Amino acid sequence: MILNIIRFINRVLLYPWRITKKFRQRLFNFIIPNIRALINKRVIYIESPVCKQKVFIIGTGTVEIGSDCSFGYELGGLFRSGSIELQSRSQNAHIRIRKRSVD
Repeated sequence: MILNIIRFINRVLLYPWRITKKFRQRLFNFIIPNIRALINKRVIYIESPVCKQKVFIIGTGTVEIGSDCSFGYELGGLFRSGSIELQSRSQNAHIRIRKRSVD
């Protein structure tokens, strides 16, 4: 009986929270830190990447991200405050990350 109640709570209350985890990670780790680069169209992506750590896109060049890309690792030790930097320093610089890359 108690086990059924715990399973019900898990299914009804916690499962929607797990579904939104991917979207929250994408919002706080990719979109918000790079809002200026996204508005200026310096970031080109087919499908928004999964980011377990914050990803900063720095520089005046462009960054192209393929589909099914994943950045960071949750248990990565938070090296340099847990962030990843992609630097395309000059205006004609271009960083291309192919599909299904895990960095």
